[in-house]
Formats: sequence, structure tokens, C-alpha cells
Amino acid sequence: MREDVGMIGEQRLTEFEAMAQPAALRDAWLDRPLLAAVTWERALYVVSFLIALVSRFYDMGARVMSHDESLHTYFSYLLATGKGFQHTPLMHGPFLFHVTALSYFLFGADDFTSRIPTAAFGVVLVVLPYFFRRWLGRVGALATSFMLLISPSILYHARYIRQEAFILVWMTLTVLCIWRYLEDRRPGWLIGLAAALAFHATDKATSFLAVALLMVFLSALALWQLYRGRRMFPPGRRWQDAAMLLGFGAVTAIFMVGLSILFELGSSALTRALGVVAPQPNAPGGETNTLIYGTIMVLLAALVCIGLAYLYRMTFGQWLRVASRHAPAFDVIIVLVTTTMFMGSPAMLLIKNRIWQAFRGEELVPISTLGNMSNLQMNPQVITTMFAMSLALIAIAIAIGMAWHGQLWPAIVIVFLAITVTLFTTVFTNLAGIGTGFVGQLGYWMAQQDVQRGNQPWYYYFLLVPMYEYAVLAGALGAMAALAARTLSALRARVRFFATLRRYRFPLFLAWWTVATWIIYTIAGEKMPWLTVHFALPMAFLTGWFIQQVVVRLSSELRAQPAPTYGRAAQGFAVAGLAALAVLLFVRLLSLIGGLDLAGKPAADVLQWALSFMIGASALAIAGYLLGRVANSAALPAVALAGFALLSVLTIRTAVMVTYINYDYTREFLFYAHGAPGVKIALNQIDDLQKRVGGRAPLKVGYTQETSWPMSWYMQRRPGAQFLGSQLPSNYEDFDVIIASEQDAQFAQFVDALSAGYVRFDYMLVWWPMQDYYDLNWERIRYSLFNPQARAALWEIAFNRNFEPYAKLFNKTSLTPEAWSPGHRFSLFIRNDIADRLWDYRVGAVAGGQSQRALGPSLQNPAGIAFAPDGTRFIVDRKANRVFHQDAAGRLIRSFGGPGNQPGKFNDAWGIAVDDAQNIYVADTFNHRIQKFDAAGNFLMAWGRPGATDQPGFGTDTQFFGPRDIAFDRDGRLLVTDTGNKRVQVFDRDGNFITQFGGPGSGEGQFNEPVGIAVDASGNIYVADTWNRRIQVFDPNYRFLRAWRVAAWDESQMDEAELQAVDHKPYLAISGDTLFVSSPRTAQVLAYTLTGAPVQLPGVTFNVDDLPTGIKVHNNTLFVTNLRDGSLIEFPLGAGLQ
Repeated sequence: MREDVGMIGEQRLTEFEAMAQPAALRDAWLDRPLLAAVTWERALYVVSFLIALVSRFYDMGARVMSHDESLHTYFSYLLATGKGFQHTPLMHGPFLFHVTALSYFLFGADDFTSRIPTAAFGVVLVVLPYFFRRWLGRVGALATSFMLLISPSILYHARYIRQEAFILVWMTLTVLCIWRYLEDRRPGWLIGLAAALAFHATDKATSFLAVALLMVFLSALALWQLYRGRRMFPPGRRWQDAAMLLGFGAVTAIFMVGLSILFELGSSALTRALGVVAPQPNAPGGETNTLIYGTIMVLLAALVCIGLAYLYRMTFGQWLRVASRHAPAFDVIIVLVTTTMFMGSPAMLLIKNRIWQAFRGEELVPISTLGNMSNLQMNPQVITTMFAMSLALIAIAIAIGMAWHGQLWPAIVIVFLAITVTLFTTVFTNLAGIGTGFVGQLGYWMAQQDVQRGNQPWYYYFLLVPMYEYAVLAGALGAMAALAARTLSALRARVRFFATLRRYRFPLFLAWWTVATWIIYTIAGEKMPWLTVHFALPMAFLTGWFIQQVVVRLSSELRAQPAPTYGRAAQGFAVAGLAALAVLLFVRLLSLIGGLDLAGKPAADVLQWALSFMIGASALAIAGYLLGRVANSAALPAVALAGFALLSVLTIRTAVMVTYINYDYTREFLFYAHGAPGVKIALNQIDDLQKRVGGRAPLKVGYTQETSWPMSWYMQRRPGAQFLGSQLPSNYEDFDVIIASEQDAQFAQFVDALSAGYVRFDYMLVWWPMQDYYDLNWERIRYSLFNPQARAALWEIAFNRNFEPYAKLFNKTSLTPEAWSPGHRFSLFIRNDIADRLWDYRVGAVAGGQSQRALGPSLQNPAGIAFAPDGTRFIVDRKANRVFHQDAAGRLIRSFGGPGNQPGKFNDAWGIAVDDAQNIYVADTFNHRIQKFDAAGNFLMAWGRPGATDQPGFGTDTQFFGPRDIAFDRDGRLLVTDTGNKRVQVFDRDGNFITQFGGPGSGEGQFNEPVGIAVDASGNIYVADTWNRRIQVFDPNYRFLRAWRVAAWDESQMDEAELQAVDHKPYLAISGDTLFVSSPRTAQVLAYTLTGAPVQLPGVTFNVDDLPTGIKVHNNTLFVTNLRDGSLIEFPLGAGLQ
């Protein structure tokens, strides 16, 4: 295989084209047409694209904005609404803000549209491997695309408004441009490289780490290309090349340091000559001094640039042309170095500080100074020092570029500066962005390395990456092992060794990219979970290459074997399937070993383990036997593919858990400063308040300093919202709603002042993952590995994100959603007159004396009613927050409950049901949970957590927003109307989630405020779909059957305010073929046949101000609770209704 040579712009054939189609895969099934013009390969890319589109965009607005996200959205919204944007490195680069503002301009501003740009880039990333087929192979490129599609960290951050989704695309395009240029030497690839570098630089300071990573590999590649390219010359010439390359680098380094020092000394002398400490435009004559200073410095830089360009051309001109001809990697290095030098003055400051420290005993400008952005805008010494160093580096960059290629380099740098200057200055409206971008972008984050944001241990990524990216980690390790084996075997012969390096230089680059990423981000001071994507990207590419090699080898081996009677296809499937069983056994053993303690297990559990082990071991033995008979040489690649398939399935599971199930909770270690669901619960309450007050002026909502992120984003489109800072305003009583955090310095003052006049709700604002992995030592590791309970608890966290066993084992009380720590909580204060009008919360909760008075037979606000098998009845009282147990004559047997959120306490409970064992189930509405009690009222268990979700039929399970009623289906499962989430959830009697149906909307099977629920003798389910003004019916399998309008709720009979009143909650009861419907706001009980025909109810009448609510039929009697006066009304039913 030859080493091709040529100048920039020449067309060449390289070894890559020969490698693009391995012999074993030529004429493979990927080439076969699926349709007239569509091959299977292209069809698979289309499928990947479509899945990426759905997975990135589906329900993207459901998750609460996290702390950092809200910063990005808020300032993007200001830019979109014409209020401008000033770049600050604190929030990284400006690209994100510009593209998000564009999304707002096109689609409006909300949580979903905020994430459209990142999601779009996430989709693009999935299809980019298509352009790497010549190096990865076609199967390898598809495998890479697949790994990028299912990667948990990449999928999650494609739906998260941070820079990572963009950076992955810029980095991939950077690598593509580099390797395409190395192949065909077209100048356009270098211009494309400059554009990718520019966008990366305007996105995040990780661009400098990427350049450093690429520079190391490309420098080694350039030396190798020079050595191989000039073999025809005497050895002395090759040593001369090496000496010239080293001399070129040394002279450039000396110029960079020396000229920056001279420019600094000249700048200081010039400012003294001008009679000022530094150019100060606001001082008398300041604008003139600034103009003079700037003009002289720029002219000096121009003169230096011309002189250096001449010197470089005279000294290194011929060698530069030779290096460019024989080492295309050298051209790429020139582009990387010269463009980076425009923004590299902070790096030069590190070197100059060492020199100043050695000769003057102090640093020129401490690098930490660049961590304070005000120094880049107001500190004269910092401005002049960094300006002088920037000019020196820019002069050197221009000189090198012009000496290298006087026609191409200007085009490259124009593209680079056009992008960076335009974005850093917000399209030339913020000229200070030149300083904050070209100096501060790198300087600020260099200063932050000593701060070590996150304060994570050095082994942080060694825990995080295997927890999420185990599939690509395994693939990358397999690829490195294969590369190492082939390289070591090639060392036997010098010629073969160089041929191996030439053949495998792209996978060797991927291996270097992977290893360097681990080194760089492990050493870096800042360690954050979103940086995991930087590990996933190169490992995904390396895994793709490895899969290509495995498939080629397996295909070759199977083709070489004589086909048995059952055919080659069956042979391949048998190999892969049985190998999968072997890998499955390994995973099964891991899960069992996690908590294996046979001495303490019941006999049934021991038997289950033994049977699982025997079946798995048998499968492994059969797999080994058949693999040996099929093809010994095919066994290893078959097992590798089976393992890859199994790890892919598990990775999809992990990705789904992170992105669609746990997205609002800190069960995931990928989250940090994560917005909690309480934020949207509070916002939904405020929206509900605003809707229910009708034409009233916008609610006046105040929020404090420590709630400003994310509340600043959510409040900026609310006309009545006002930022309060950290002080309680003197006119606080004018605010309808106040939001304050426990982190506010004056929070106690807020609580004291608002406790009497406001109803208070407490929620989580922001939370962080569990951090017990800090301070690991060998003793803790040994205990975790060898203690069965500890292994089981850690396995539950690693595999299921279940912290309960760990919390119990180590007595951790802070690992439940209600008490999670670390986290910040906030309180929602609603003024009493608003709460009293709309929610009947009543000023002042039920006090102890009132609770005692409620022990009598009289009720206060009875809602749901249920009958036990023994004929006694249970009534839940909203106001008393108690359940009253009465005998058939209405005499009180007992009561239990009380206000609160502790187990057994209630907060505005509505619904109740009793099972055959006389266990009692209560819909604890505004504690957002279901509670279970025994027949004596003793608390047994509770399940549910607060959370709003509008996902049609696929919302987070066991998450409630105001559950209102409970019924049992024909199989004894609990049906719970999750009213605020517009769905019905189904559980077993122990609270285990089974399924859900419904979702928001007015279509068939969709709900808007589902309340009452009942089941007929056939198992059909009836739901009062209140705000859709109808009754809906579902079959026992929860499929929609029919619906009918309720005339009493029609627009002509009941306006929107009446329909949506908090006390208009209709409940259902069934007797024979009749459905009874309570209609509180019309003071009626309505009756229908089970198909929806109205039925007359003579004698069932109420007073005009009654509120008939809870309803049940027992012993041919209709029982109705009256929410208004606390009465329970009985109506005997005629024979036709029994």
C-alpha cells in the first residue's frame, strides 16, 4: 500500500478507498436494493434519523428547567425580544443564546421551543457517521450512528439547553474536515475546519482542549508523514526535516514569548508617555489617548507581522512547501495553531507570569484576575496587558499563515473571524464582546480550574461513565485490545509495522482521542456530569470501528466454513443466539451476586437462584458445544456481537429511564442543580388561580433572590410578576402570591410575616444527586464488595436507581423525594382571600379543638363515601381532614386522620374506597398520594409523589397531581383518577403501578379534569370527564367505548367559571343498569342508562344552594354527601333503579 503525495488541491486516491469495502462485505446485503433507489443501508440511516427525531423531540417541554438552563433561556429571551445580549464567559459562548433566540423568534418562547436547537443538533449528530464510512466501514458507521442514537448521556443532553449538543456536532465536523483533508487535500476542508473551530470557540472553552488533543496526534502524524514521504532522500535529509520542524516550533515559541514581553513593555511605556495609567475613555482626553494608544500598538503589530512573515519565508519558506507537500497533517496543524492564537493570550499569560515571578518577584497579572469579568471591562492593567499579548500573538499567527500559504490562509482566517467576531459582539452591537470572547472565553475558565466547580473527586468519571456509557466503554476497550494485538504482532517486522500504522491510523486516532479525553477531563479542576458526553463521543466511534472488524471477521469465517444442512443463515443465528445466552448468564450472575446471602434467604428465593443458575449454566454449556462445532474461529466474534446486542438493550433501558422516567428527579447521577417537579406544580397552581379569577387583573406574584433561577425564566412572561430580591417588601400584602426559598437570608422574616395571611405550600426547587461516593477508601470499597446487603443496595442504585435499600441499610433519611438532600426548597404563599374564594382552604387550618369537635357524628365537608362488606360506611371529610367510620344508623364508630403530610394525615382528601378485606384506600388529594389503612384505621402504606405531567397515556407512573377518586375494577385493581394529570392510573392493592390510560385533550379517551370513576358488572369503566362536559366509558382493557354529553354541564346551562369551580367535582355510582352522577354546582343528581340515555329520578331533589358530591348506592338506597352543610342524604330507590 503506497503513501500518496500531492500539494493542496490535488485529487488523489488513498488507501482509505481500498479499505472502504472489505472483501468479506463486498456485494453484501447492505448493497441490495430495498426499493428502486433505496438500499438497506440508506433505509437504516433513514430509520435512525426518524427515531432520533422522535426520541429527541418527544415531550421535550415536560421537564422543569434546571438552574443553568433557566439562565440560558432567560438571556436568550431578552435577545429575542430586542433587549440585546452581552457575552460573558460565565455562561460560556454566545452561539447558544443566538440560536435559542432564533428558535423563540420562529416558534415562540416556552420550555419546548427552548430545547429545539439542541434537539435538532442531536438529530444531526446521529446521521453524521454516514460521512465516516470510508474509515469506519459501512457496518461500523451504522453501529456508530446507533450508539449515538441510544447513548444515555447524549440523548439526555440533546434535550437539555446546554452547549454539549452543539459541541458534539462541532467536534465531529472538525474530525471529518481533518481526515477528509488528509485524504484528498482539497482546500475547502481546511476552510470548513476553520468554521467548525470558530463555532466551537463561540460555544464553549472546551474548544481549546480539543485543539490540544488534536495537536498532539497530528504532530506525531506529521513527523511520520515527513519521514515516510521523503524515504527517497538520503538519511541526512530526513534528519534535516526533523531539525527544521523542531526549529520552526522553537522559533515560533521564542517569538510568542519574546514579542509578548516586548509588547507588554512597550504598552506600559506608551501609557506612561501618554500621561495616564492606562487608556481611559471616560477621563479628560481619554478618547484621544485611547485612539493614540490603540493606533500605535496596531501599527507596531503590523510592522512586526510584516517582518516576521519575511523572516519565516526566507528561513523556512522552502521547507514549509516541502512539509506541506509530504505532510498534509502539517497543514492542519497550521490552521489549528494560527486560529487558536487569536484567542490564546490567557495561555501566554501563564508563561509570562512565570518569567515575571522569576525576574521581578511577582506575577504580571494573576490568572485568577481573569476569573472576574469586571477586570476585563474596567481594570486598566488587565486591559492593556491582554491587549498587548493578543496583538503579539495575532502578529505571529498572520506571519506564519502568510508564510505558509499566502492565498489560502486569508480565506481561512476570514471565515474564522467572521463567525467569532459576529457572535461575540452580538452582530456588532456589543464591541466589548471582542475582549470577553477573544480573551475572557479562555481566561475565565482557566481561572475556574482552581475553583474546581462541583468539587468532585478525581475518580468521578470512573464512576459516572461506566454507570451510563457501559456499552461504548466495552466497545472502546475491545477496540483498543484489538489495535494493541495487531500493533504488537506487527513489531515482528519493521515493514509490516509501518504498514499496520498506515492502515490503522484512523482507529489509532480514535483510541488517542478516547484516552486523551479521559486524561484531560480527569485532570481538569471542573468535573460535571454533562461532560460525560465528551467521553461518549469518541468511544462511540471507536465502538463502531470495532463492530465493523468483528462483523468482517465473523462473515469471513462463516463464509469459509462448509455450509451444514440447515444453511449458513441458520448457522449464524445459532452462533449469535447462543452466545447471547452466555452473556445473559453473566449479567444474571452479576445481579444475583449483588445481594447473594443464601443463609438469610427464604427457601423459595434460594430455589429460584439455583434454578436460574442451572438454566444459565446449561445454556452456556450448550452454547460452547455448538460454537465449537460451528466454527472455533467464529466463536469469539459471535460472543462479541451477542454481548454488544445485550449491552445495547440495557443501554436503551438506561437511556429511557434517564430521559423519560426519572427526568424530574435526582435518582440519576447525570443531573446536577436539577429543577424539581415542585416548580411546575407551583406554576400550575398559579395558572389555575389566574384562570379561576376570570377577568380580574393579572395575579401579582413576587419571587425572591434564591428562587430567581429558574423563576426568572418562568415569570418573565407573566405581567404581574415582580422580583423581590432578598428583602420582604413593606407592601407585601399587595401580592396575591409570594415565592421564597429557604436559602433566602430573610426567609424566617417571610414566614413570620406571611403565616397569618397566606396559605403556605412547600416544594423542592433544585436538587443534586446523592454524593456518598465522596471520600472513597479501600475500607469502604472492601465493605461494599464483600457485604451481601451492601452489594444488593449498590446494585439497586446502579441498575434500577432505587435508593431505598441503601437508605435503609445505612440509615439515610435524606434519600426520599420529600426529604432529599442536597437540595433547596421553596415555599409558595397564597393570600388567604384568594385561597378561600377558590379552593375552600379556609383561613386557618383545622385546629386541635375543631378536630376534637369533629369526632362527633356531624360532618363538616364530606366528599367521598364508601361501604364496607359489613355494611358500615366510611366518609372522608375535606375540612376536618379525617375519615369517619359510621355504623348503618349513622353512629360514629371511630375516626382517623387529621391535617398534615405525615403518614396517616391528609391534605384536602376527596375520594375513598374499601376492599373485601375492609382495607381502606383514601385519595389524599393535595398530598398527591394514595394512603392505605386497615379496618381499624391504622396506617399501612402510602404511594405517590407530586408531579405534573401532560404526556398522553405515558406520564410518569405513581406521580399524582390531585388524585380525586378511587374504584376497583373487576380484577380487584385500583383505578385512580389523577385529575390534574388528566389520566387514570391503575395499581394493585399494594400500590404497584400496572398501567395508565387517558391523557390531556378532548378526543376519544382523553381527559380534562377527570373526577368520579365507577365500574359496572361487566367491568366497563365510567369516568366523569368534567371539563370536557361528558361521561366517558372504557372496556375492561381500558379501551375507549363511548361517551355522552352531560346536558346540565352544557355551555348554555353552566359557564366556564361554574364548571371549573373547585367545589364542582362530580362523583359516580352504579346500581344495576343505572349510572348516577352528582352535579354539585347545579344541585342535582343525574341518572343515565349505561349507554347514556337520561333516566328520571323523582324525589331526588336538593336545596338550591346544596352541593351534592360523594355518591354511593347501598341496600337499594342512594347516599349523597352534601359538601355545603355537612349532611348525608339518603334516597330510597324504586325497583326499576335497584
